[in-house]
Amino acid sequence: MRALCLTTRFRQDAYEGEASLLVYDEYEFTESTLSEDVRNIFDERPATANIYVLAPFEAEDKLIEVIKGGVAVQRARPYFEGIGGKIRLLSLERGSNETVRICAIPFEYVDGEVKTGERMTLHERLGSGWLFDLFHRGGGLVEAPIGVHFGKLSGRHTNKFLRASGPLLTSEACAAVAFFALGASSGLAPSRIFVDTAPLISVAFAMARIAVVRNLWTNHPPVRSFSSYGGVENLPRRRPSDLYLISASTSGGLAGKLRDHQIEDSRIITLFYLESGAAPYEGVVVCHLTYQQDGLHGYSSVSSFTAKDCPFCKNGYFLAQLEGDQFLLEKRAVKRLIVRSQSQPLDARKAAERLARTRAADVALFPSSSHQGGVRINAEMFFDADKVQREDFIRMLRRFTPTPLNYVVLVELSEAKFLELAKEAGIEDVVQIATVVTDVRQTLPSIQDGAALVVFGCLSNHAYAREINAKMRTVVPGGSVAYLSAITIAESSQALSELEMFLSYGERGRDTFTFRSALQFMLPVPRADETPWQAERGKLLRMKEKKPLSPELAARLSELGESPNSADKLFFSGDRARLEIARDFVYLDTEKHREQISQADVYAVVENILACCRANNNGLASKGKKDGITGWTSSVYAHLLVCPSNFQIYNDAILRAAFLRAASPSELLYSTDEECSTEMLNIILAEAEAWNDGGGASLPEFLLALAMGRMRLVKSHREELCARLKQRDLPAYLRDLADEVEGSQMLY
Repeated sequence: MRALCLTTRFRQDAYEGEASLLVYDEYEFTESTLSEDVRNIFDERPATANIYVLAPFEAEDKLIEVIKGGVAVQRARPYFEGIGGKIRLLSLERGSNETVRICAIPFEYVDGEVKTGERMTLHERLGSGWLFDLFHRGGGLVEAPIGVHFGKLSGRHTNKFLRASGPLLTSEACAAVAFFALGASSGLAPSRIFVDTAPLISVAFAMARIAVVRNLWTNHPPVRSFSSYGGVENLPRRRPSDLYLISASTSGGLAGKLRDHQIEDSRIITLFYLESGAAPYEGVVVCHLTYQQDGLHGYSSVSSFTAKDCPFCKNGYFLAQLEGDQFLLEKRAVKRLIVRSQSQPLDARKAAERLARTRAADVALFPSSSHQGGVRINAEMFFDADKVQREDFIRMLRRFTPTPLNYVVLVELSEAKFLELAKEAGIEDVVQIATVVTDVRQTLPSIQDGAALVVFGCLSNHAYAREINAKMRTVVPGGSVAYLSAITIAESSQALSELEMFLSYGERGRDTFTFRSALQFMLPVPRADETPWQAERGKLLRMKEKKPLSPELAARLSELGESPNSADKLFFSGDRARLEIARDFVYLDTEKHREQISQADVYAVVENILACCRANNNGLASKGKKDGITGWTSSVYAHLLVCPSNFQIYNDAILRAAFLRAASPSELLYSTDEECSTEMLNIILAEAEAWNDGGGASLPEFLLALAMGRMRLVKSHREELCARLKQRDLPAYLRDLADEVEGSQMLY
């Protein structure tokens, strides 16, 4: 493996040329590697006037012995004749005043033998030149694109930013920076090393390893990152021997903050420094990046301004706020998912109204092989309860069943119910001669130009529908297939369009096959992570391990274990009555048979509303509209939250519980926004205040969501909530949940 080769221009008397530095990080330094690298340097850089060798992790005497016993010096001799060039080994040694200096040991080939010459102190401009090359090649200077400028942690604005993490991506690079940092240090071995950013931890470890190998230090000190400006105030009590490494600076501002904590200048080392037009920084700097009049490398100085006087701001330049050594093109925004009456399109409201009171809908509390989770719809129960649905589906059977028919594939519909519907449709004779299939994965004889009818009771698994489609193309090649669905579930109009295209498209174009649905309903695709009921059961089990559960929580745990699906045991009400919908719910007609509306009906409506909101208030009927905009999903630029106003407007306990269960944990992460967290805190506190007066029925669900970690508040708000709850006379099970919220170790 070739060494890291750094180059810089230099002037020596009347001669100007290049000086190359070969950096090795191997445990075992070999002369053959050096010899090959020397040859490569002269092949690629004929103007090289001096070659310096740095193998900081090896002892000096061993390195000298290896170089003297090889041919690298002899090979370089012809190139250096006439200009006085040499191969030189870089080393460290203590001066008379205990300071450390970098010296260069020259090698000469005399009378057929390699000898060492008098060691000399290395000129600091050479070290800065090599490190400038390293910094520049690693993209250390970040320039803002046109129309953008940076806001630094110091509070100043600029169009350029130094980022040291880019150049420090290899152990050779860290070794080189660490070596020259040691040469700039005072020589006093540190008891601890503090670095301003995490990438410098590698440099600090490299410094310790070099210093111990060279007998400058006796121990490897511990290394800590204090996170730049934001961590200065949290630094532990200083020790005189502590060493502080600053990655890069254009003002010396961070070093100034450290000095304000009575830390000596000699114990603060800035690795890379670029002037910003102000008074030059007088502290310890390893590499000066600023161009000097007599130099041959460097950047021009940068300009920085206070926020008040920033010309970039005045010219309308976009501000990219720096965080550590990273930057964002804007402060991460918060998008509020707000439910309004227009959030549920007319087609969705009609579908929800038809499903309500039929007992056809329930919720898969726990995932299974047949259903990942979320709302399930039983088509057979729906057929029996809804006359219109039954008639619509029977009409579809009459119109689109192929004749003659070879196969009938049934999905989420029993054979008995299908034959009953087929008889009513008058196609009993057609289906009697067909082979009925309930598992499409079984081997089926292929029938050229045959015909198949695929019937879905509820088509919610689009992937499985596509699997069936692929299978039927081989079972009835060149034939006709009709896909008929009693109820089709999709999360957006785009998803529905893609499904229709896939099922109907074939060798004859878009309408090769037939796909029809009697009813369509918009629901989100079940998430791969655990369901709210899985999280609830897991939390209760963990609480039970610590101490016996209160009767209310024990009953809830038992209830969750009764069935993987439920229509009326979705929400936790504690010692209060089962949560149910009140009158005047705008998304369902509560004037007729309100008592027949199940919790699953309400939950399905809330799932539908949120799905519509995420699609920019577009339902399944809004084909052609742009419903998948990125503004309604979380991204690196914005975080999507269910707006607290939803809990204020829809203040029925069952609706609040449905929102808490239907939203994803990311959408309830109010710890990302102080304002939203404050609003949620006030809503929960109001429920706690109303509890002893017979109100506050949603408090158990709020506390459960917080205890599970599905909803999170800002840390100070969580602490305030727990303190206020302790002052209330609440039942034991609510106090137990509050204790779980208080004792959680989650990083809100």
